[in-house]
Amino acid sequence: IFLSIAIPGVGYAACLDDTPLTIVSSTDDGLYEETHGSENAIDGNLDPDSRWSNLGQGEPKHLLFDLGAVQTVKSMGIAWYKGDQRKATYAIEASVDGETFQNLRPIGMSAGASLDFETNTFDPVQAQYLRIAAEGNEANEWNSVVEVQVTGCGTQVAAPAEPVLTPRANTGLFGLDPSKSPGENFD
Repeated sequence: IFLSIAIPGVGYAACLDDTPLTIVSSTDDGLYEETHGSENAIDGNLDPDSRWSNLGQGEPKHLLFDLGAVQTVKSMGIAWYKGDQRKATYAIEASVDGETFQNLRPIGMSAGASLDFETNTFDPVQAQYLRIAAEGNEANEWNSVVEVQVTGCGTQVAAPAEPVLTPRANTGLFGLDPSKSPGENFD
């Protein structure tokens, strides 16, 4: 729900709602764990086997969400894999165009206390794209998200009939190609 208030010389629209926003796609770099692609983070399933997992290997991994249109975003809930046993290190960023991102939540750790959604609330921001910049967890460099929810208000967007899938890159850990023999992976 938008409320427009006329103030002389100033235009103002306030987002008074916390409606779940549709996420039309979830993508990453294609180096996700074989059966744990990015589409699992928005499938509505809180089963830990339905998750996104991507090994950091010393650099942040980005899980990118497209809201289908510019929306007013107020919060992002993240259900972490093993979220009641360990803390994940991450930041949340937003963008209108998918190119230039602003920081909504600086790098820090999750609470490590629940398998349910951990809600990150921000000042309302205009964005079509949100991304989690994940940097592993207390136990290892794996980044694993079971499910994500985004709330705010804006344009009603229909979810696609089929999930948008990130093509799996044909590279394994450390840039090795799992379809090749060891001799083909090394000089």
